[in-house]
Amino acid sequence: MITKGERAELRSLIRARFKVLRDDVLVRESELKVELQEHIRQQFAAADKAWADLAVVVHEAVGEANRRVNDAVRGLVGRDAWPHDRMLIHPYDIGQIRGSAGQHTGAARLELWNNGTAKITATVKAAQLELNRKEVELLTRLAAGVLESEEARAFLAEIPTVSSLVPATRLLELERSLDEPGGGTS
Repeated sequence: MITKGERAELRSLIRARFKVLRDDVLVRESELKVELQEHIRQQFAAADKAWADLAVVVHEAVGEANRRVNDAVRGLVGRDAWPHDRMLIHPYDIGQIRGSAGQHTGAARLELWNNGTAKITATVKAAQLELNRKEVELLTRLAAGVLESEEARAFLAEIPTVSSLVPATRLLELERSLDEPGGGTS
């Protein structure tokens, strides 16, 4: 049988270990989001490179056009009247060109990010719930070992379970109502 001192130590150790586990879950959540971001970046890397290369071509073309226009203006009004180069032709935003060409990938990236982070969040919540469940189970077993009276055991048995609060048949009814046309909003 576990002594009272051992129970206190075990209780303290269980709580400390589960705190570390919860922190580890949060760190893993951050790592998964970084991995998701990198995956999305890699998925669009070829398109991003092509558009970046086009941006260089556009920049060079605009620069050349400005040189030619400035030279033409100097030829017309004289070098003294037009002493320095000015940007008379401004580059068009490559993002606008990309969007006009139907190649704007922002929405696709956002959808991937939103779907990915939703899955990560659900996974993290499930992990946290499982940790909470396991911690309570261990602490309950630890405490239940010292309960001597029937009254104390009965008190512990009064804690409801999820299956008693939301029976499986009720879950099936809810699922069926969601599958019906109109989403069960009648």
